[in-house]
Amino acid sequence: MGLSSSRHMTLKESQSILGPDYAATAEGWRRIVPPSKTTMDLKTFQRYVVGSYETMPPPIAGCIFNGFSSSGRGDLDFQDFVGGVAVLTRGNHEQRARLLFNIYDTRNVGYLDKDRLGRFLSVVYDDKIRENPGAMRMLAKLYSGVARHGELDVDEFVARVVFDGRNLVTKWIQLVAAAFLERPHPHVSALESFYNPSLDVQSLARQYDARPEQVMVLGQRFHAMVRGVEGRAAKTFSESQWTAVASKWVPEDLSQRIFESGADTPQRGWTVCDFTYNLMLFVRGSAKFRMQFVFSVFDLDQDGRLSEAEIEQMVVWMARHHEYRSYRLSREGALEVAEAAKAAAREAAALQRQNSNAADEA
Repeated sequence: MGLSSSRHMTLKESQSILGPDYAATAEGWRRIVPPSKTTMDLKTFQRYVVGSYETMPPPIAGCIFNGFSSSGRGDLDFQDFVGGVAVLTRGNHEQRARLLFNIYDTRNVGYLDKDRLGRFLSVVYDDKIRENPGAMRMLAKLYSGVARHGELDVDEFVARVVFDGRNLVTKWIQLVAAAFLERPHPHVSALESFYNPSLDVQSLARQYDARPEQVMVLGQRFHAMVRGVEGRAAKTFSESQWTAVASKWVPEDLSQRIFESGADTPQRGWTVCDFTYNLMLFVRGSAKFRMQFVFSVFDLDQDGRLSEAEIEQMVVWMARHHEYRSYRLSREGALEVAEAAKAAAREAAALQRQNSNAADEA
């Protein structure tokens, strides 16, 4: 399973393949993985490595992650990461084809079923491939004359697949590979005195169809909020600060759960990366991405599915949320009406005094 010989590529071999881009890849790792950790988990990979592609479904990101990993334990070490990037971006045809085969071979059976590959590509291209006659002809050509009807083994795949930037079987992974070597925006480096950033301004701006300045404003607001009333700079946005903002609309226990789901390390609070990423997601994220976040909020044991008990808890929380929101709206609405009535009464009294004074003068 995985990269075959490149799965066990040494750092020296990766460095040789990447050349000057090895330093950029190592820098990318340092920006993503805290110094206290030696591995990257799937959540981090999805958010920071392939997160700039909003159309990238999490299962596909998981397939790439598994294609990189040599441990099979659900994590990547530095050697796995650099080796995977080296193969995808600078590897020879056979190395890239074997890696891509292992990404597609989600069941680890040693061959690619034509129908399953078609479904995989439909997920990648959001079902548009089924509407493209040229794409279907390309898929049929890939499986034409194979030894076993409708099945491609790894050697047949390596011999037939083409990395030309147009073939849909390989095009998407070439686009993803190109993003691995993107340099961080200069604004990110300018903030390194405050934190060890994995915040990529350009990536977030592209992902949420925003301007880089909008992303930077959120970073600036983060630092203003964590500076505190005494002017002391903090590194994270705390749960109590979040609750003070969110409790206007969300019950406190649900607010706490949202905070936990939005933080890589909830005990330490939201970093500037968490803060900016989450607010961009809440405000500008697609319905699909927001629903994925909502799912993570209610997936209490983080096993990737909602149990009956978790669904019951979700219903209870949502019911309480709507009751709470209705109460806040009605209460604030009543206060606004009362204030408006008082203002109108004051204006009427002032007008009455003005008329009375005018009558006395006459």
